[in-house]
Amino acid sequence: MAIEFGSRKETFENFKVYETTLAGRPFKVEMGKMCGLSNASALIRYGETCVLCNVVMSPKPREGVDFFPLNVEYEEKALRRRPHPRQLYAP
Repeated sequence: MAIEFGSRKETFENFKVYETTLAGRPFKVEMGKMCGLSNASALIRYGETCVLCNVVMSPKPREGVDFFPLNVEYEEKALRRRPHPRQLYAP
């Protein structure tokens, strides 16, 4: 699959898309196109919800570490349609 970015053409040879319908909504997983600097990434869409998952690792294990260190960074971006009730009245 070739996609144009500005003046250059990029080819993603590992790009894969899996699609199905789950509970009446489209469920789509795209792998191999986003985050080229990570070891693996997946863009997962379910209805109107979208999640980007990235995985990175070092080339060799660290000395003295006998467990699997896992870091999770979660950032929610949602827009409210109306202001919060406490924000209506400014002191």
